[in-house]
Amino acid sequence: MINANSHREAELAEIASRAIQDKMQTEKHWRMVYLTHVFVNRMLRDKIDSEMNKFKTVELAFKTIKTATVFYVLSREFLMQISSLINISTNNLFMDST
Repeated sequence: MINANSHREAELAEIASRAIQDKMQTEKHWRMVYLTHVFVNRMLRDKIDSEMNKFKTVELAFKTIKTATVFYVLSREFLMQISSLINISTNNLFMDST
């Protein structure tokens, strides 16, 4: 009986040892995958930031042009609506005929 128990305990100890080793290998694998993702993420983020900084002035110019264009179009439409309400010719409001 004592021999059977010690044999069973030895088997359980060996099973537990393998399980811990398998768990450690799995954890090592997933840790490596995680660290690889973190590295690639940081590398790509830095690359995008450097590319964005290269074209910062161009981006600012586009935003400025867009804002000015939208403001011009909206103000022109607003003035045309107001002029139609008070019966003023639009030719008197705008010098250019665009």
